Amino acid sequence: LGASLLPQTMTARFHRVLALVVFGLLTSVVSAQGTLTLPAQVSGRLSKSSEQFPLTRADDIRPADRYTFTLAAGQTATVRMESTAFDTYLKVLLNGFVAQRNDDYEGSRDVSQLILTAPGSYTVLAGAFSGTSNMGAYTLSVSVSDRGAPPVSGPVSGRALSIPGTVR
Repeated sequence: LGASLLPQTMTARFHRVLALVVFGLLTSVVSAQGTLTLPAQVSGRLSKSSEQFPLTRADDIRPADRYTFTLAAGQTATVRMESTAFDTYLKVLLNGFVAQRNDDYEGSRDVSQLILTAPGSYTVLAGAFSGTSNMGAYTLSVSVSDRGAPPVSGPVSGRALSIPGTVR
């Protein structure tokens, strides 16, 4: 490269990278496709007009629908996406940062599933893994369960339990 071309090439590359970074950050702050009240089940459809997001581990741009919900302390959420029309893909952000991704849950291209345990504000990107075969109907479900009472903190009193036997 000539000396005059080098700064232009570097500048163009910098702007492309900056655009991808900004686009990736905006996906967590732009208003949601839908706010879910848990438990929830949604029937959706990806189409040519679906919003595009950096979705896969390589941040390949794919169509996806965006949903938000809040998980309280002590709760566990199971997020599941199913489709017979395309290879499903889930990307989940917690408080604006990538928390988990899933493709091909238990080897099935039709199902993506994640289990979430940390409390906070979640954004789910329900999308397609493929760059070409990525349109059609899907079902997204978010079930929630209570993990029970939080662990006891502070001093604990009570009687000791004695169990006879040998520890090996």
